Amino acid sequence: MVPSKYEIRPQSFVIDVNSSVEFELYDRESGNPVPAIFKVSSPHNVPGDRGIFIESVYTAPRWVPSEHFVTIKAISREDDVEVEYSVEITGNGVPRAHEEARAGGPYMPLKQVSFDPPVEGGLKLGASTQIVTDDGWGAPLIVAYYQVQHQNEVIDYAGTISENGIYTAPLILPDPPHVRINVYYYRESGEPGSIGLIGPPIDLIP
Repeated sequence: MVPSKYEIRPQSFVIDVNSSVEFELYDRESGNPVPAIFKVSSPHNVPGDRGIFIESVYTAPRWVPSEHFVTIKAISREDDVEVEYSVEITGNGVPRAHEEARAGGPYMPLKQVSFDPPVEGGLKLGASTQIVTDDGWGAPLIVAYYQVQHQNEVIDYAGTISENGIYTAPLILPDPPHVRINVYYYRESGEPGSIGLIGPPIDLIP
C-alpha cells in the first residue's frame, strides 16, 4: 500500500474514556496543517460507543466500547483524500447504558428541541440546518446520538445527521416528503441511560 501524503497528528493510539484530544491533518512533505473534516466510527457503530467529534476535537465515549477501539478518519478539504487509523479506548468509565432510549421524559418537553436556522415552510433538498438542544435554561445537553427517520424507519434516503447535530436533507424527495429527527441524550443526573426526544417533523421540498 502506498503511504498517504497526509497523516493525522497526534498519533494517539490509546485514549482514556471521556477524555478529549484535538487532532490535525498534516501534509507529510511540507509539514503544514491541512483543512480537514474529522469523523469517528466503531466496528458496529453502536450509538454511544464511538465518542464524538466537535470540529477537530474528539471526546472519547464515557465507557469502553464493546470492541475496545474506534477508527479516527480525516478527510482533506483540499482533495477529499481520506486518512484513518485505529485508537484503543481504555480506562474506567461509567457502566455502559443498557436502558432503552424512550421518547419524551421528565426533563425535556418537545418544544425545546429546535432548529437553527429555523425550518420554515420546508427544507430544500440537499440543504443543511443545525439542530439545537438545551435544557430549557440555555445549558447544552450531553447528546448521545441523533437519528433520522422516515415513516418510523431509519433509512439512508431520509437524509443524514452528523454527530454535531447538522442535518442534511437528501437529494431525492422521499414519499411522503417528511422526516423526523430523534435526539437521544444522557440523563441529567449523569447516570447510564438515555432519553429520546422527537424533534419537529421536517417537510422536504424540491
